[in-house]
Amino acid sequence: MSSLAMAILLNGMNRAEIARWTAAMIASGERMDFSSLSRPTADKHSTGGVGDKITLPLAPLVAACGAAVPQLSGRGLGHTGGTLDKLESIPGWRALLSNEEMLSVLDEVGAVICAAGDGLAPPTRSCTPCATSPAPSRPSR
Repeated sequence: MSSLAMAILLNGMNRAEIARWTAAMIASGERMDFSSLSRPTADKHSTGGVGDKITLPLAPLVAACGAAVPQLSGRGLGHTGGTLDKLESIPGWRALLSNEEMLSVLDEVGAVICAAGDGLAPPTRSCTPCATSPAPSRPSR
């Protein structure tokens, strides 16, 4: 995986390659179906950073405005730890929810912050920044 990340850094990827890669990742595992929710869904994605300054205030704020925010967060992002690592320091909070539990929380409160289940995009388990130590990426060429 590290070699692939370096090859992408050095050679980039064109739009067709990025689209094919994205489609393959999506097709590799389970897909969540949010059509049963009574509210529209909104996605918030981040490449990470220090401090968890966006996810924690934004997910409930967007939910309060009527959208459902299914936030799948990460672990062990270097010296800061991941969002899930920090939240798991709260007694009783757990990151691993079944798809059914995630949908239930979304329907009831409008936002959920949890880990992606093992069935969602399995290839991403082997290409996390911690596993590959990639250099900064510039995939478009």
